[in-house]
Amino acid sequence: MALDSLVNVRNKHTMEAVNYIKKIIGHTADEGRLRLLMRVRGAVIHGAAPDVYESENYAQYYVDYGTDPIRDLELIVAKCLREAIFDGQLKYHPDSNKTHIDKNGKFQDKFRMSMPDTIIPLDA
Repeated sequence: MALDSLVNVRNKHTMEAVNYIKKIIGHTADEGRLRLLMRVRGAVIHGAAPDVYESENYAQYYVDYGTDPIRDLELIVAKCLREAIFDGQLKYHPDSNKTHIDKNGKFQDKFRMSMPDTIIPLDA
């Protein structure tokens, strides 16, 4: 819903959302990947899937890109919000406890690190 408020259109939402995202994260973004991600999102928003895991496109996204579409959508929305609210001044930074977590290894099996993958480039 945060993405919907940023895009702010009534018609052709998928096309406009993809264009908005590409403008924010760069035109090198894979448009097919973004469209599939929007179909996963759309199934939940429009009631075709009561749960994101029941979306017919969820498994396809995971197979095609090897990552959870929920995670990718979170990364995209976070990047878009940082740009819209903070004008790009709030940069991504790794977890300050990563060294401690890696050394102890306690959290590696339970939690995924929040490092963005190739869906969005890291901020410089």
